[in-house]
Amino acid sequence: MRKIFWQYVIVALSLLLFPLFLNWILLQNAIVPVVGNSVVWLSFWPVYLSAIASFGMIYYTYRSLQQNKLQLEEMKAQREEEERARLVFSVIVYQTAFMLKISNIGKRNVFNAIIHFNEDFLDELMEEHYAEGYKQLAKPFFVEAGTSRHLFIGFCQDVNDAWKNKNVVIKMKGSYNDVYEIDEELNMSMFLDKTFMLVQGDWETTMGHIKKGLVVQNNSYMPVQRSLDQMAKSIKKVESSLESIVEKMEEKEEIEGEHTNMDNSNEDEQ
Repeated sequence: MRKIFWQYVIVALSLLLFPLFLNWILLQNAIVPVVGNSVVWLSFWPVYLSAIASFGMIYYTYRSLQQNKLQLEEMKAQREEEERARLVFSVIVYQTAFMLKISNIGKRNVFNAIIHFNEDFLDELMEEHYAEGYKQLAKPFFVEAGTSRHLFIGFCQDVNDAWKNKNVVIKMKGSYNDVYEIDEELNMSMFLDKTFMLVQGDWETTMGHIKKGLVVQNNSYMPVQRSLDQMAKSIKKVESSLESIVEKMEEKEEIEGEHTNMDNSNEDEQ
């Protein structure tokens, strides 16, 4: 606080003493010949100092604009880095098989992705057609943001038995989005002969509960449904019986009506 106070005091004294100092300078004899007198030079200084101040403001504004431009470029580059497409690679166990998982964890899509796998790894695959899936990735492919692609490595038991004493490394080289390079390695020794519990995700767990609830409800409602079906069949039989009775009664009335007309005709003739 005391330091700031003395700074204000120095600034105030400078503003008060500057006019006196300027007046003293103008009253001194000039070292070199000058044009005009002290009054002319006194009017010159405000214009000169204003020009210097204006130039200083222009330079300060220019520097501020340049600084803002650099900050905007840095923010843009940071946002691009945060939101860009980003491929990550991992080996997962799905049910009873090892799978190579290629995930785009970025916020933008992956396009023109090309991956080349090392021949040593492809030669170790159990079946030749397994390797075909890996070789196809040498052609450009697409991975939507937040999605994954899976490649079959082999069934866990078969892979554990075949690669138990081998150093199998998956090497991946390539590029994507015409900008980013791929240079990854995964050593299968980190995954072989490991026992992990299979944990379902939230979606799988929810769908399991829904499926279980539907099965329970169907089992509970099945006897009721069967009873309703039997009642519907019985009602249909009763309707059919009533319709046949009505038809017979109508036929009987028609026959009786014909007999009555014939009797009336005979009486008239007599």
